Order: sequence, then structure tokens, then C-alpha cells
Amino acid sequence: MNVVNAIIALAKKEVGTKEYPKNSNQVKYNTAYYERVVSGSSYPWCCAFIWWLFREAGASDLFYGGKKTAYCPTLMSYYKKNGQFSNTPQVGSIAFFQFDKDANPEHVGIVTKVNSNGTVTTIEGNTAVGNDSNGGEVMERTRKTSLIIGYAYPYETSTNTTSGSDATVEVTLPILKQGSKGDSVRVLQILLNGFGYSCGTVDGSFGPATLKAVKSFQTKNKLSVDGCVGKNTWKTLLT
Repeated sequence: MNVVNAIIALAKKEVGTKEYPKNSNQVKYNTAYYERVVSGSSYPWCCAFIWWLFREAGASDLFYGGKKTAYCPTLMSYYKKNGQFSNTPQVGSIAFFQFDKDANPEHVGIVTKVNSNGTVTTIEGNTAVGNDSNGGEVMERTRKTSLIIGYAYPYETSTNTTSGSDATVEVTLPILKQGSKGDSVRVLQILLNGFGYSCGTVDGSFGPATLKAVKSFQTKNKLSVDGCVGKNTWKTLLT
């Protein structure tokens, strides 16, 4: 499984999600992060959104060493100390934004495209046009690199060996079939729903609705229609 592709697919599916009520910071990413409903100015959620993406992709260990932080400077410091930080954007990088004049980032996003005109395309939580770092919505943005302090690329031990490349980390996912349960099923359901093959509620349980969606996806993509999600089905979902 290509973790970068999985995270980007998840991020794209979340574009348009808004906190509710407006200006409350009450949003599902915070609820998952704090394990309870929270609201108020103490709970900005751009970093919690990135944590959520890595968790949903089954790659929690790549975010802050498997721990939690919702504070952008802490996250940036961690990747700097681990040799996973550079000035070179790559697809899948965590971009750290600086909108004021101090040395600390106020905002983060996932790079989805490095553009030829010197900008990067990102997906960010808690942003909006006119309120870059506390806008209350998941959005796709085009950003000038002058607004970005640097980029963390947590999929390898050092960014120095892959400057400008599109390297990924490979992990093995289990074969899934009806009756399977767990986080890998949740990732499968999110991806299928995102491609228009409805599994219904993302609940981590491979039931009849997920089976039907898998078979429809396999039929459409000329795969073996067996209802099992193995290497070829995963590969097609993530490329």
C-alpha cells in the first residue's frame, strides 16, 4: 500500500467538511483527537486534521512517532529532530505555514501537488479564504512557498536522500473479506465511498454493503470479482 496515496485520497474526500456551529472548532477531527466533543477557541484543529488523516490511513506511527499533538511548532520540531524536514516540497509532505513574523508555524496542510509556477497545492483543515489558519473548513488551497517555513516528509528516515523525489513507504495490508474488522476495513470503506462505491457507514466492519461495493469496484476495474481485497484490489484503489 502506498501510504502517501492513501492519505491524499482521504484528504480529498474531506474537502468541504466544516466545523459546526460556525466558529466553534466543533468538528469530527477534534472529537476523534480528544475522544470527546470539544468546542471553543482552545481547540484549533488544523494539526488534529493531519493526525486524523494518518490515523485513518493506518499510519499513526508516522505522525509524531505515534503520539498526539495538536500544536504545530511541536510537530515541526519533532520532524526536524528526526531528520525528516527540508525546504523541498514533495507530494505527501506536511507543509508548515507562517503567516506572521515570528519563527513558529501557525498552520499545517498536506501537499498534494508541486506546481511548475513555484506554488504548491495543499489540503488543509481549519482554513478559509480570508482566514488562513482558523477558517473552520477543510479546503484545497494553492499556496506561495514564501508562506511556508518548510516541509516534513515522514515516510522515510531522511529527506536528504530523496530531494525533489516522490518516494513512498511500502506497508503490507491484510487480505480483507466479509467478516473482517478493524482499521484496515475503515480505510477500505473510506476509499470505496470516495470513489462512489457506497459502503454506507464507515464502521470498520466488512458486511454485505462493503462486499457489494468491493465487487462493483472489481467489476468496473476488470479485476477478479471475488469480493476479497488482496494485493491487486488494494493497488487499484490506491493508484
